[in-house]
Amino acid sequence: MAKNWAYAHSSALGMRYAYHVTPNGIEVMTEDKTRYTPDEVATIASGVGKITRSVHLVKRIFDGVVVSPGSVGPFVK
Repeated sequence: MAKNWAYAHSSALGMRYAYHVTPNGIEVMTEDKTRYTPDEVATIASGVGKITRSVHLVKRIFDGVVVSPGSVGPFVK
């Protein structure tokens, strides 16, 4: 992992997480090893999305991606 990670606690998730700034934005890694990419963090920070424990668990279990509501994945034609 890169240097300069900072640590915080999320009351919404009930766990600690690490974060750092990359050239593409902020990356987050939760205590349970779920990674949030800079694009996902930007979506969450824009106020469009909100990470709840339920959303986090679905992301972790299915190795999902946080997107804006109404976004269409690559599997939809």
